[in-house]
Amino acid sequence: MRRDRRWTLLAAVAAGAALGLAGCAEDQVHFHDDIDLVFDFEPFNPAKPPPDELHSPYVAGAVFRMYAFRDHDRMDLWSAWAESDNPTVLDIGGRENTESMHSFDCYADAPGVAEITVYRREGSRTVWGRAQVEVLFPDEARLTFAGPLFIDAPTAEFVVDGPVSVLRDGTASFLVEYFRDGRKLSGNDVLTAQSRDPDALEVRVVQTYLFEDREWIQVTPRQAGDHVIDLFVAGRPVGVVTVRTVEPEDVAFIELRAERDKAAKEGDILAVWALGYDDAGNPIYGIEFDWDLVGNWRPESGQGDLFKYVYERREDATLEATYRGHEQRVHIHADDGWVSSTNDLGCTAGRSGRAGPGSLLLAAMAAWVLVRRRRATGA
Repeated sequence: MRRDRRWTLLAAVAAGAALGLAGCAEDQVHFHDDIDLVFDFEPFNPAKPPPDELHSPYVAGAVFRMYAFRDHDRMDLWSAWAESDNPTVLDIGGRENTESMHSFDCYADAPGVAEITVYRREGSRTVWGRAQVEVLFPDEARLTFAGPLFIDAPTAEFVVDGPVSVLRDGTASFLVEYFRDGRKLSGNDVLTAQSRDPDALEVRVVQTYLFEDREWIQVTPRQAGDHVIDLFVAGRPVGVVTVRTVEPEDVAFIELRAERDKAAKEGDILAVWALGYDDAGNPIYGIEFDWDLVGNWRPESGQGDLFKYVYERREDATLEATYRGHEQRVHIHADDGWVSSTNDLGCTAGRSGRAGPGSLLLAAMAAWVLVRRRRATGA
């Protein structure tokens, strides 16, 4: 009796092992998309995708790339083929294959639910895996000033919830995010922004694709007063923004906010952000400051609201920002740096599409060379 039970147990274990090796026919790939929710200025790496997999629901109009990775090396995806069961909601194109991955572009065309199925090959009914995604129209477009993102700081203080003050002839950049009933929608390149008085307020929509896929609007007031921007997604209104023009003499004081360096490593690029305020303590965006790394042997060139530097633990320096007689200082660990701006958002592309991989590679190489040169020569 014991022998029979033992053989039964061994047979069950063997059968389980065989199933484990073969895998369930419809559960042999795992899905990711290229939507990067972490603002860290690092490019998306399909070989090391973020752990949170798909970022459904997606905003209507978005285009993103989806990846199906194999779960084991006893299969290959050279001939894998993805299909959508509802192309009017989510269509698929631009398929590419490797041994371990099948990737494809997804076009979120209309609200609804679609199931993505990855087949063994085109025309085959053998399924490697399935993923369900949802597409929604937003009922809110939320704007956040770009500044805190550059110093890895909390953003809640700078979410736009009323008229936003911008210096006359200055430019300010705002991250745009989409929500439906409080749920965050993923994706970008869907926004249209229209100034009701283009002569008084210039506005443009900007897409960035190097390091971070993000949607922004940049505003430049030219005349005094309050000016309204209407926001649309797929032709539907999703909100308005009021920009209040502020004159230079309205700047009452300035503040410096430095990126925390307690966890920084030697050679990391850190930043200090400068911000102006009016008498009531409301932030004023679009100011360009003069900078000085006190004691450095040469003045810093250019104007902007951001100062970047290479972290050097053994160096101690005082960084000074000034605007129309207002002055603030902060202590940093650096012996050199350069003036930048929160309007320098990275590699951008127009509404027609993303920057190509060649231009992204060149931009990344240029950035690497620039940092190397600054560290080596201080140029």
